[in-house]
Amino acid sequence: MVDVSRMEALVEFYGALADATRLKLIGLLAVKPMCGSELARELEVSAPTVSHHIGRLKRLELVKSVREDTTIYYALDTDRLHALNRSVFGEAENKDTPRPKRDERQKVLDAFFVGGRLKDLPVQRKKKLYALEEILKLFEPERIYTEDEVNEHIKTVFQDYCTIRREFIINGYMRRDKGMYQVNLG
Repeated sequence: MVDVSRMEALVEFYGALADATRLKLIGLLAVKPMCGSELARELEVSAPTVSHHIGRLKRLELVKSVREDTTIYYALDTDRLHALNRSVFGEAENKDTPRPKRDERQKVLDAFFVGGRLKDLPVQRKKKLYALEEILKLFEPERIYTEDEVNEHIKTVFQDYCTIRREFIINGYMRRDKGMYQVNLG
């Protein structure tokens, strides 16, 4: 018997991915978070076209957004994409998947950090999260930081403090309220 709700979910999922512009947009966001004007420039489309495609991807919860002052940055929610992919192909999501071994994490840190500084932010999500978690150690969990303080801490290990700060928010490592930042304790 055909599960109608599953069939509708399949149609929506594949419909969202069936558009060349949306596929390119997903590809760009898989590399790094970007704002609407950057996406429009890269995709060579208008800002309203980007908004339309972002809206379609947000309905599937494939794209997250974070406001930074007057600019909204979009990021691909790779965890959601993987979960959708697993459900589409009928694989059970295993919540008991063991965390990667400590030596795997250390190998990544050794490859991307030299003398305590981050050479480049990894593109692969798992490796990027290892790097972000390492940088997060610079912050006291209970303390509230101004944006300038966050920037100064990040600059001690990586010059592009805006990207790291944005990644902290997008990935839920920090929260921002009225320009003040704090490490998420959950």
